[in-house]
Amino acid sequence: MLRRFCACSAGAVAVVTALVLPALLGFASLGVEVGHWYLVQREMQGSADAAAISAMAQYMGDFVNNPSSTTYKTVGVNYASYNGQFSIPASNVCTITSSGASAGCTVTSIDTRALPAGCMAANTVCIAVEVTQDTSLWWTTQHSLEPTPNKIGVQRIPTPTLKARAIVSAQTKTTTVAGADCILALANATNAVTVEGGGDLVARCGVAIDGGIDQNASGTAIGGITFNGSGAKAEVTTLVMTGNYTENQ
Repeated sequence: MLRRFCACSAGAVAVVTALVLPALLGFASLGVEVGHWYLVQREMQGSADAAAISAMAQYMGDFVNNPSSTTYKTVGVNYASYNGQFSIPASNVCTITSSGASAGCTVTSIDTRALPAGCMAANTVCIAVEVTQDTSLWWTTQHSLEPTPNKIGVQRIPTPTLKARAIVSAQTKTTTVAGADCILALANATNAVTVEGGGDLVARCGVAIDGGIDQNASGTAIGGITFNGSGAKAEVTTLVMTGNYTENQ
């Protein structure tokens, strides 16, 4: 009977299943959690992209009249929340120029990847947005089982910090637009434009002289063009002047 008992295999599957079940549950839990990480990572990247594009649009809109405006930070934070409901601090929305990152920028404090070299080029400004998630704060991670000392348990799921970064760059460019006047003197003086000696003022366009009429309480323009010397002359297409014309031979 003892020999038959030792040779009997009935119930072996149940025993083996009981032994490996904790490991199977652990691997299944880890697989589900890792899949969740990748899903959230994609959502974070979309949120960072939307925040960076929106922040750059705001920055460009403010730059002409108020280049020091930081409204773009608020816009970046708001759009990160709109697209995925990720809450990020304003310090995670930064401008980067050839002078470096803006004050208080923290986009490299967790994500140590180097910023693109193009952001350091002249006449270029970048806006970087970083979205992070600490998985140790997630309910699923906090409720994973820890092994009990001297007992078989399920290993706690790792808790990495997920990171997503988006960078949008823009280049500033100076454009000269042709107009009626190519020489414009804005001066509150009688000698706004002075041509002396044998000077020859040649302009194949218009010359405009603003005498500062709006700057004077009397409403009288104080400004003009002065030629000193018999050789001084001007060749212009159009002369528009609010002030004095003086010719000294």
